[in-house]
Amino acid sequence: MFLISESVVNRLCEYPLKASAQARAPAGKYTYAAWPGGRQFTGAFSLPKDQDLAINIFKERIGIIRKLPEV
Repeated sequence: MFLISESVVNRLCEYPLKASAQARAPAGKYTYAAWPGGRQFTGAFSLPKDQDLAINIFKERIGIIRKLPEV
């Protein structure tokens, strides 16, 4: 399970863990909690306007990277 909380409106979104998934979200600051393999990871990230992020969930860590715009 992967939970994301948007700090501005205190909205909670829940996503089941799968091989891959996509979601759209407004720009803002977010906190997350993930339980891959039953182990809890928490953290935070900012989503700038007109920017895409990739959130990679591994057994031992969470990776968040900015995606470059396609040319």
